[in-house]
Amino acid sequence: MAEKAKPFEGLKEAGEKFKQLREGIDQVHELINGLRELAEYRVMVGIPASAKPRRSRDGKKEINNATLLFIHEHGSPAANIPARPSLHPGIRESKREWGEHLKEAAKAALESKESQMIKSFHKAGMVASAAVKKKIIAGIPPPLKPITVALRRQRHPSRKATDPRHVTPLVDTAQMLNAITYVVQKSGRTVKKV
Repeated sequence: MAEKAKPFEGLKEAGEKFKQLREGIDQVHELINGLRELAEYRVMVGIPASAKPRRSRDGKKEINNATLLFIHEHGSPAANIPARPSLHPGIRESKREWGEHLKEAAKAALESKESQMIKSFHKAGMVASAAVKKKIIAGIPPPLKPITVALRRQRHPSRKATDPRHVTPLVDTAQMLNAITYVVQKSGRTVKKV
């Protein structure tokens, strides 16, 4: 004769499986929330357009450093300025270094550690902006024309270089170089270091 099924048999196992399923769903929700949080952040490297304007020798406002960097990055045939890309190549060439910090930020976001995530974003920005400055200081071809070097020497008599190969093209007063930085933003608002 067949054995009768007990009415609550397997209920305990079903409860355990339901509990495991619920925990899995909670983990998926945490993952989604972490990804949403991560997606709200941006790390931008360059010169903010709102940065202080450059000052000419006579004290008047000049073109701002953000515009100047753009012109040097892409060149200006109308002004006879060749392209000397530094921003994109500097960032691209340091991708491995700043990429590690972005990985740390993603891990922190998935673990709901916002302050650690923000620190990692700032580290990534510091590394990338330093790489851009390093790229500029190393010198970006083409070399300056002899007339440009001569004009620089007139403005700065203490400079000794006369050969264009010994003059760094994108560094004259260093205003643009010193203006290169990074900004971490969350939903369009600047996030300070924690």
